[in-house]
Amino acid sequence: EQRIDYIKNPLLAVEAIFGFELAYFQITCLNESWFKSSFMDCSGYGTGKTFRIALLMALRAILLPNRVQMIISHTYGGVKLVFDTYLEPWFHEIPGYRAHFADDIKSPVSKTSDLYSVKLANGNEIRGVPPAIMTGSTRLRSERCNDIYLDEFAHYHSQEEIDTVIKSRATRINPFHKIRAENKEDQLIKNALSNHKAFFSTPNYMFHESYKRAKYFITKTFREKSPNYGYESYSYEDLIKDGREDLTDLEAIEESKAMLPTELFERDYKGKWVAGSLGYYEYEMIKKIRTINIKPMLKGVDGDIYIKGCDVAR
Repeated sequence: EQRIDYIKNPLLAVEAIFGFELAYFQITCLNESWFKSSFMDCSGYGTGKTFRIALLMALRAILLPNRVQMIISHTYGGVKLVFDTYLEPWFHEIPGYRAHFADDIKSPVSKTSDLYSVKLANGNEIRGVPPAIMTGSTRLRSERCNDIYLDEFAHYHSQEEIDTVIKSRATRINPFHKIRAENKEDQLIKNALSNHKAFFSTPNYMFHESYKRAKYFITKTFREKSPNYGYESYSYEDLIKDGREDLTDLEAIEESKAMLPTELFERDYKGKWVAGSLGYYEYEMIKKIRTINIKPMLKGVDGDIYIKGCDVAR
């Protein structure tokens, strides 16, 4: 009975199991990401996006039956951050979380060069994979999950791979379970038990390919009022309004505000998709001429020694 209450109201579980007191907008994000099958959070730095990912994964692993979750980021460091900063310390510091693991384990996180993994006593698993998995089709065929989290998706090397490779991983089907059977008329239970795709990132420029995805989510959420889509974006200013300055580093943010160009601060700290840069050359123009596939034309006399160099500022 209590488990059902927690599934229908995850905030109760947060307070009972973890003892966290969330800011108002964090509660909104929790509920949206818990019940919406497609969710996007484009909040700025200092609002706790990584914390929200870790909390969401931990709650699903504890409460939902037969669950496999996977997180991928544009760098493996982003994946490790979730495990090393939250899932590992919570195991040692929060008894309500520790109680859901086998008694004899010393650490909840199993680490290899291409996988971070947490397994709970109920058999549920949280998997963190490196970004190289996007291009490793053989490796990908072995991955299936119920819920997938795309951290910093707006900065992936290829947005196309999200649709052609990554999203298809969240197709694991759960066997018939008594929670679903006993609550088949309850829409909240249905939504919570369904598979989920969650996108988290600070925004990018509007000319970047990722903005097309953000626009799609915004349209689905606010114009079409789709029950399956959710889009949220907050900034450190929302923490101030909520009286929760304790959850961010305002001094560091003020320093960044003084140092960064306005459009970069708006993008990175206020969670806004910006049109472009204010430099002499538009960033969109610079981005188009950048490449990692340089093929220099070689001239000279065979057998002679040459030193190749370039001016990276030109």
